[in-house]
Amino acid sequence: MQRFDEELVSGSVIRSVWKLTWPFVAAQMVRGLNLLVAQSLVGHHVGHEGNAALGVGWQLFLVAFVPYIALLQGMAILIARYTGRRDSEALSRLVSETFKASILFLGCFLLPLGYFAAPWALNLMNTAPEVQEHALPFLRIVLLGGAPLLLLFLLNRAFQASGDVKMPLVLGIISTVCNVCVNVLLIVVFNLGVVGAAWGFVFGPVTSLCIALVFIYRGKMVIRPPKRHTLKLDLNVLKTVTRIGFPTGVTAFLATLVGVIIFAMLGSLEESAAAQAAFSVGYLQLFSFFTWVGLSLSAASNTLIGQNIGAGKPARGKQCVYMAALLGGLWSFVLGVVFWFFPEDLLSIFGMMEGPVLEISVGLLRFLAFAGILTVTAQTFFGGLMGAGDTKSPMFITIISQVGLLIGYCLIVSRFGTLTATTIWTALLAAASVRSLLAFAVFMRGRWTHIKVELEGQETVEAAEGGALGG
Repeated sequence: MQRFDEELVSGSVIRSVWKLTWPFVAAQMVRGLNLLVAQSLVGHHVGHEGNAALGVGWQLFLVAFVPYIALLQGMAILIARYTGRRDSEALSRLVSETFKASILFLGCFLLPLGYFAAPWALNLMNTAPEVQEHALPFLRIVLLGGAPLLLLFLLNRAFQASGDVKMPLVLGIISTVCNVCVNVLLIVVFNLGVVGAAWGFVFGPVTSLCIALVFIYRGKMVIRPPKRHTLKLDLNVLKTVTRIGFPTGVTAFLATLVGVIIFAMLGSLEESAAAQAAFSVGYLQLFSFFTWVGLSLSAASNTLIGQNIGAGKPARGKQCVYMAALLGGLWSFVLGVVFWFFPEDLLSIFGMMEGPVLEISVGLLRFLAFAGILTVTAQTFFGGLMGAGDTKSPMFITIISQVGLLIGYCLIVSRFGTLTATTIWTALLAAASVRSLLAFAVFMRGRWTHIKVELEGQETVEAAEGGALGG
């Protein structure tokens, strides 16, 4: 049976951060390759209409996925806290109840949404007819068949929050290999285009999900199966998880909604298909090299500060977040240099080598070269705040920067002037700057140290184990 990792709450701070971060980054990159490979294959075999369709469809899938993020983040925060307290029983309760709630979410929300709302959502985004032809079947397939992808994401997040970052990496590699094989077979061999990419997302995670469940039920993980299986939901657990995770769900919803609005704005431009393809490839794909690191550092900060607070060491947790932000800044600077000086080489991977789509995409990448550094920093401090239980501050910061500044600025320009792709790229950079500064300021203020995170019905165990750790 796997044991709790003591190095995450003791010893060298940089070692603790590095020990969690590199597998997080590797796992994010491996998972991100699913969409990147699919986007590249579609770009070469379908054209920029296919790239736009894949980007639009995936963005809408993320919007539908947002309520689930609230559940997962609440679970992850509590898992990190109770891992710090070495409470295996609480971990089992959290994962089993969240898993059951996930099944309910899939059956009662995602499946009906996939069938009825997909055409309406695509029209809302000003999707051109030639793009919508590819996007509609993609969106319906991933919504109706997305259960393996979402459940694997749940287990990986639980493993990561408990300090096990190697298992998600292994599962991610297996899932990506399966996904890429399905993509090559269906997109290249059978010429199914965007539909082939959709089936890759459905079948790719199945093997990894089965492996994860087998390891849990064989007792090889810190997270163990429940002592007794029942279909009845423990509403006390779900109430606590939802209360903690709800602001994170709102934050994720706003972030993904902003992406949908940007797609809609780009769809109103003269070169709409080219602009949407540029955003799909430049922001959703190539910018992922920033966000993979940012999300990894956010997850590492989330886990480290949660476990250290649980172990009675909040000051060490704070040091871990600062170290993660420093590492993220160094990586982002190097990557920003590549974005600025070699945009054409990056875009050629996706078949973007001439015309308006190349010109628009090059402009976007040069804005993103600066926005990437700011985004990674903000994500890292967001992870620290949420891991400490402060899920409201990231929500308010997102409202101010993404909704108020980014969307507000674009709407004002659209109302009183001429909206262009460059206008939108400028707003993206300004919003990233404000978000990064506010995230740093709120974390520095330190009010998160007074937030209490408890699972109902688990207080007695926590007090006993917390006292043992303190002694």
